[in-house]
Amino acid sequence: MRTIWIAGLALLALACTDRKPKASSARSAERAAQPAAPVDAAPVDATSATAAPATAPVDAAPADAMPTVGQCVGEPGDKPIMAPCSTHCECVTGFCYDEAFNGGGFCSMDCNAPSIGDCAELRHPSKPQHQKYGCLRLDGMKVKHDLKTTRICVLRCSGVDECRGYSPRYDQCGNFSGGRGTQWGGFTLGLFGTCLVSSAVDPERH
Repeated sequence: MRTIWIAGLALLALACTDRKPKASSARSAERAAQPAAPVDAAPVDATSATAAPATAPVDAAPADAMPTVGQCVGEPGDKPIMAPCSTHCECVTGFCYDEAFNGGGFCSMDCNAPSIGDCAELRHPSKPQHQKYGCLRLDGMKVKHDLKTTRICVLRCSGVDECRGYSPRYDQCGNFSGGRGTQWGGFTLGLFGTCLVSSAVDPERH
């Protein structure tokens, strides 16, 4: 009887052992059948992968951009060197000298920044075979008159009548060495005569 009871316990234990793996296997199969939870991926900007880096826009020069001659923005006029002026664009050189020498207000050209060619190589339109222009050096009067332009292109005049053909205010052609030189305030500006307003270049005598 005791032997039968022990055998029964053994059979019961074996039965319990067989059932546990089955339950575990069933739960494993159930979990395997469930879909996997989605994994959040970092968002991808479709345009960032292919778009070229942005660059600052470049302004193209307008097709009708105005020309610049000397200090004139636009088309320069036809007034020659030594002619009276009040704006840069009146002069063929695009430069109306407006500082202290000769009282200012006449067409010239900055010899340090020539706009239509070298001053010494310019030719008078009515006498192209002769050199008619030269640069005056105004450095000696720069501080006294706070000059910005220290070398200007002027007419090499042959007499006061030629100068008056440009403006009646000119009353001299050169003012030392018999008209073959030009001075201002005791400083020699050039070894040639040019058209002068005597009251402006030598006010002590007027």
